[in-house]
Amino acid sequence: MQFIITAQELYAATVQQYTKIPKRYTFLAALPFVEMAGEILDHVVEGNSFPVTNQHEAQLRRDQFLLAQATIRSLTCRIEALMRIPNVQILDIDTMEAWMKKLDKELILLRAVMKSDRARYKNLP
Repeated sequence: MQFIITAQELYAATVQQYTKIPKRYTFLAALPFVEMAGEILDHVVEGNSFPVTNQHEAQLRRDQFLLAQATIRSLTCRIEALMRIPNVQILDIDTMEAWMKKLDKELILLRAVMKSDRARYKNLP
């Protein structure tokens, strides 16, 4: 369940940072960040909501976790791209690093859950 808590923390941190980003970057950067963090949370919760009784349902669960991982990687790339824009500092480096650590932690937790699921659900019909 830690992966859900971490996804919630990531979403909350993203919403909190949304208010700190300068208004001129609201629609270019801030709003997509919040939407992507929301997608991560949605995919994690949806994946965890499946009552797995067969291989198909296990695959549906896995697909949601894969979508969450892809969104995490996409959000990470966007944050890194913003850090590379010359003469523009949307957020301070410490905040960006903390954000990246939360994303990395969520990615690690999702990988662990998927590995555990593979072993747990391998004998289902």
